[in-house]
Amino acid sequence: MHGLFRPAALAALAIVVAACASGSTSLASPPASPPLPNALKSGLIGYASAQGVGVLDPGTGKTLLVAPMTGQLHVSGPVWGPAPRKRYPVLYFAVHDDRPVDTRSAAGVVPYDWLFRADPFSGSLEPLAATNDPTTEGPFGLAATQKALGYTFGCCAEYQVQALDLLGSTGPRALTKPPQQAPLFVEGASPATGYFLVRAFAGGGWFWLNPDTGQLLEFPLTLQADDGPVAITQDGSLAAVSLPNSGPQVEDLKNPQAGVRQLNSRLAHAGALAWSPDARKLAVSVSGQLLLLDPNGADGVAPLATYLAGQGVAGVSWSVAVPDRNLESLKAAGQPLAMIDALLQTTRLPAGADTPSNRPRTRVYLWAYDFSKPGAASSPVATVSEPTPEFLKQYPPQAAAIGWHHWIPAGDWPLLGGCWRYRVVVTGSVPTVASTFALGPDTGC
Repeated sequence: MHGLFRPAALAALAIVVAACASGSTSLASPPASPPLPNALKSGLIGYASAQGVGVLDPGTGKTLLVAPMTGQLHVSGPVWGPAPRKRYPVLYFAVHDDRPVDTRSAAGVVPYDWLFRADPFSGSLEPLAATNDPTTEGPFGLAATQKALGYTFGCCAEYQVQALDLLGSTGPRALTKPPQQAPLFVEGASPATGYFLVRAFAGGGWFWLNPDTGQLLEFPLTLQADDGPVAITQDGSLAAVSLPNSGPQVEDLKNPQAGVRQLNSRLAHAGALAWSPDARKLAVSVSGQLLLLDPNGADGVAPLATYLAGQGVAGVSWSVAVPDRNLESLKAAGQPLAMIDALLQTTRLPAGADTPSNRPRTRVYLWAYDFSKPGAASSPVATVSEPTPEFLKQYPPQAAAIGWHHWIPAGDWPLLGGCWRYRVVVTGSVPTVASTFALGPDTGC
């Protein structure tokens, strides 16, 4: 064994032993990382305005338009939530295409709803899902937990609560399905429990909704049918409630008997509310602007700050602290309209098929496959160009309909982003055309 030690090694060992004997060590600890200048310790406020989806730094009031949009796109949200392989929160929002639709005599749009994820630190914009929606303005009441995005979908007596797994690759799923269940509106979410706060469409009853089980649970506060939305603190102790005619109020979820604290009864109905990470401030979108209120202030006290006046602010959400990012880290993510128009171009009927006589004879076959799986690019559905009856029986396609000037995938949320790819074959009235498309840009699949 002694032969394994060389003189240099013995000398080094002697130095270490001497250092230990003297009560000190020569093995210095790595230096602590210097604090990040302008670190976002108070989080970021996400907002939706007439210009699009942006973020605001509550410390400086500086803003960045993350996802610019035109007035012909209806936006719901944004809300902050987790994302796969991210150590910080990102923004989620819904978009409905409000532009003139296809008619017999003129090409317009197919009125799709979209769910988007925008990362203001990497500058990425990802479409998560899209669905044709000719009857509503798209999802609304967006709220997020540490696992899921919840929202209201549909209309009237058929309102559904749907959820999207934020850390997986599956599409939206319905948590409630009228008429078997009561139509419900999403009005908020509890970060502490992961439950969504919902309100009944008829009667106005309020409940917690467990997204894992679909079970409705008792909500401790007594709220009215026209109240809401509601913002809940990170620890689940306080609720800020938007009232229809007397501004927001704060109530104690742990002790409902403690009464309510009115913040500013002169304010109009707030479109959205959000707590700061430390629950010492409340962001409110009201009358097209963003206000910061003191939740412990007396009724009618002036706002702590006013931002984005006259910019049509509708949605607002406040992130948790992001200490490893700063203002210099922020990047614009791009325009959703580019992806929306790309899908419209992809689903446009070939010129030969876009005639009154040929539309009834046109057939569209659509298949989905996960491009991330081994061999997916060379699979039968990824390479099909002339589907035979035997092929269609073995690999049934998704349903698709012929519109005036576009073909339209059928069903709720038939198109997903991420690693999903779509093979489409158009035939019947024109020479067969086969192609492959994705809902958004390549995400590294």
